[in-house]
Amino acid sequence: MATRRKYTRTEPPALLTEPLTITLDDLKLEGFNAYRQARHAWLSYEGDPEEALRLRALMADAADSLMGFIGAAARIALGEPDEYAPADAE
Repeated sequence: MATRRKYTRTEPPALLTEPLTITLDDLKLEGFNAYRQARHAWLSYEGDPEEALRLRALMADAADSLMGFIGAAARIALGEPDEYAPADAE
């Protein structure tokens, strides 16, 4: 079982008030493509409701991963510190 890293941020992140440009490269681009494909599969599916729920969950997982990538890119672009303690600090 994977050990969960300790989240260290004590205050919520600042709300962005200016446009922020983030380049979708490497994993971020793969994540965005995965989200788009999963969203299409879910929205275009017309069969079994349980399968539709599974496809919806896959889309939500892809969206969660994508937002994690984008959130990390924004944190780095804004010069914010890492939000997690090193894995061996537990």
